[in-house]
Amino acid sequence: MNVQSSHLQDVLDIQEGVTHVLIVFADIEKYSRRTSSRQKKVIDTFSDCLDKALTETANEFVEYAQKKNVNFETDIIKLPIGDGAAVVFPFGAPHTFHLFFAKALLKIVNEMNARSACDKFVAEGWCNCHSNFNLRIGISAGDGIIYEDINKRFNIAGGVINLASRVVNAARPNEILFSEDAYKSILEFSQDKVDINHFGKGLDITIKHDMVIKVYDYKGIEVKTDKPSDKIIFRDDFEIPGGWANYGAGSVIHSSEYVHSGNLSLKKDANTDPHGGLKILDGPIPLGFIFSGWMYRPSDGGLNLDRLGIENDENNGYGFYVDHRKVEFRIERRDKGRASYIVDPQKINVHKMTDAWYQFIFGVKTDGTLELCLKDTSGKEIAVMSTRDTRYGTFDRIVVHGGYRYYVDDIQIELCP
Repeated sequence: MNVQSSHLQDVLDIQEGVTHVLIVFADIEKYSRRTSSRQKKVIDTFSDCLDKALTETANEFVEYAQKKNVNFETDIIKLPIGDGAAVVFPFGAPHTFHLFFAKALLKIVNEMNARSACDKFVAEGWCNCHSNFNLRIGISAGDGIIYEDINKRFNIAGGVINLASRVVNAARPNEILFSEDAYKSILEFSQDKVDINHFGKGLDITIKHDMVIKVYDYKGIEVKTDKPSDKIIFRDDFEIPGGWANYGAGSVIHSSEYVHSGNLSLKKDANTDPHGGLKILDGPIPLGFIFSGWMYRPSDGGLNLDRLGIENDENNGYGFYVDHRKVEFRIERRDKGRASYIVDPQKINVHKMTDAWYQFIFGVKTDGTLELCLKDTSGKEIAVMSTRDTRYGTFDRIVVHGGYRYYVDDIQIELCP
């Protein structure tokens, strides 16, 4: 049965269910990777965090509630949706309830994660030993239709809730993304002062049915992690298409065919080495970093080499390949884009590498030592190699070489001694 809400009942009776709503869609990152028993504990923890954030929001806006005769406990619609929840503020006038709530929720979750530190969670964003989790948040605003669902509970229909679910899919962990209407509404019509400098530039993303929408990330939050944020200088989970260019006669595209996390990965799609794709970094990086991520090649993926490199503007640098036909790997140097072998290949300690994600950890030390480690999805090391080369010392791009088809996901570069 519905919790009694005179406000929502009035919307149904007087406005035929139509009202302006603010929607916060919160999604738990990598929820499905956990065991069923741990998923239950994570959802319970998430629900507790949600309730605490709503309580903080109600306390913050108590004067508004009293003036408008609304009840934050009964008039806000909370909808469990898959591995997260949608929270609907159906109060008509533009306001900042949704932003305050989203920031409070991220802060509560972040503090909870810090109290139960876990190396696996910090490294991979999930674990089965704790109920820690990261959230992605998407916010939309617009007219929606309030109705009673089959369980006799208040629910929401309309494009505004669908848009919130699309926006959250483009968000990164610990990020708040606004739809264009929500962004314009909070800046132009909100009764509370919001700093436009807290928002990033609008970014076009492609959603279902090839529709392009614009989203805005909110930067006025501070999320603490166990790793100093200034050491991780680049991350890409490929959830927001764009930023990658084809290299030579190669082709790379964002794809949903195989993903390590989220909804998209990067697919090497055409022509063999050295052709592929590249991403220009924000600036040059010196020796002393770790380049890591995940790769996947389906057994029908065609040509056999998965091949990545960290290079400069003349395509000089270092990288590695994984040969699926021979089940071996090797560190290599790139000279003008061409591979130069500086160490003998080694066998990988598995029968085959196809049809499974594997992690690469490629370290480039300040003394020119190059180290490569491959791990399976359980975290077990399946290959380790090291060598040394001092020919190149600065780099400004990631390059996808090799054969095709294969997929790359969840990559990052972290500075290290």
